[in-house]
Amino acid sequence: MAPAFSASLSPPLFLHEMDMTYAATDVVVSRAGSVACTEILVTGKPAILIPLPTIVDDHQTKNAYIMADVMGARVITEDELDSSSLTCIIDEIVGM
Repeated sequence: MAPAFSASLSPPLFLHEMDMTYAATDVVVSRAGSVACTEILVTGKPAILIPLPTIVDDHQTKNAYIMADVMGARVITEDELDSSSLTCIIDEIVGM
């Protein structure tokens, strides 16, 4: 089912003040690198992790599933990712 609203996103190329960004965030959508996972753990924010599968030894996928076990992060692979799947997961997290 399509959302009842229309949104346009224009993410910035780089964020310099991540503390303020995390504070203003309801749900984090991120790759699953070690630094990103650490930041997400510190903030305690709900997260949707999309591991980059081309990383050596598939570390991001391993990190993502550890985050799922530790803090309930949702993991979605690039193969599963589309606007509908992402919207559904976000809606589940925020209770829509």
